[in-house]
Amino acid sequence: MTHPRWVTCPNCGEKHDASGRYTSPANQERDRRWWKNEHLSGACMKKPPEAGDRVRITSTMPEDPDPIRVGTEGTVREVHVDVGQIRVDWDGGRTLILLTSDPFEIVRDPDGED
Repeated sequence: MTHPRWVTCPNCGEKHDASGRYTSPANQERDRRWWKNEHLSGACMKKPPEAGDRVRITSTMPEDPDPIRVGTEGTVREVHVDVGQIRVDWDGGRTLILLTSDPFEIVRDPDGED
């Protein structure tokens, strides 16, 4: 029997069972990538956008087979922080879920209003 091997995020303190006992080898690899992208990168400390906020892609999305181009902006419709997903209506008509670990920034109004 495999016992939990807890890993603690150095940024936010969240704990993660890294033993892999609950999932397949393919999902274990996916989970390791997610943990690295979300927690070891410090993305977990980034304040998530709220519905109505504008967001912009800041660099390439290597994990996506049909990524949104760098610089594209869109409007946040729903935020599901518990699963790390942000539903965005992208300018140009495309709708694609953004992951909290994806490279994006919240676009601020130049007048200082959010």
